[in-house]
Amino acid sequence: MKMKSRNLYIFVVLVIGFVLIHYPSDLLACGDSNNDGGMGYFMFGGSSIDLSDLNRHLTRNGYSEFSEGMYAIGGGGHFVVGDFVIGGQGFGIIARDVSSGDFNLSLESGYGTFDLGYIIWSPGHFKIFPMIGVGYGGMELKIVERWPSAPFDEVLENPRRNVTLQTGSMVLDFSLATTYTIDFSDDEDSEGGFILGVRAGYTLFPFKSDWKMDEINVPEGPEVGITGPYFRVLVGFGGFDTD
Repeated sequence: MKMKSRNLYIFVVLVIGFVLIHYPSDLLACGDSNNDGGMGYFMFGGSSIDLSDLNRHLTRNGYSEFSEGMYAIGGGGHFVVGDFVIGGQGFGIIARDVSSGDFNLSLESGYGTFDLGYIIWSPGHFKIFPMIGVGYGGMELKIVERWPSAPFDEVLENPRRNVTLQTGSMVLDFSLATTYTIDFSDDEDSEGGFILGVRAGYTLFPFKSDWKMDEINVPEGPEVGITGPYFRVLVGFGGFDTD
C-alpha cells in the first residue's frame, strides 16, 4: 500500500501538471475573473481516522491498538477558471507501527481525488476556497512475525507468518483552503511565485468494502475507512492573472 499510495498521488500531480503546462490558454480562455491561473504543491500534515472497530478486532485477538492520529504526505495541482478551482490531489497516510508479542503491525492508507472548489474571497495575494473531492482510497493492515536472521534454506523449511489485509472504496473529501502567493512577478497584470497555505477538512468512506487477503475475500472484517478530520500545510508554486 505504501508504494501504491505514493504512486497514486505522484500520478495525480503529474496529470494536473501536464494539463497546466500544455493547455493553459484553453483553460484560461474559459474564465473572465482576475483569479485565472494555476498552482501545484506538496502537502504534509496530520489526519485523525476512526479506527474504533478495527482496534476492537485487534484487542479481541491479543494485539495492541493503533493510535487514531496519523501523519500524511502528498501533493496536488489545481487550475483556476474564473473563480472555480478544478484539479486533483493524492495522499499517503501512515499510522505509527505497534508491536504485540512476537508480531509487528503496520497500518497504511492512501487516496486520490478529483476536486472542485470555488474562491469565495481573494483579498490581495490571499485566496480562500472550499472544495469537494471525489475519488478512491484504500487501507492496508500488515502483521509480520518477528524472528532472528536465519540461512535461506532454514527460512524455506520453516516460513513464518506474514499477513497483509486490504480494503478500499470510494472516498469523499470536504475541505476549506487558504493560500498566499509570494509574488516574484514583474508583470503588473499577473502574480506568480511560491504558494503557501493551509487546508482543513474531513474525509469520508460512504460505503463499506470487504477486506481482502491476496485478492481473496475475508468476511466479517471491521468497518473502517479513511473517515475523519485532517489538517495540511501546503508549499508549492503558482501564477494568476490580476488584471
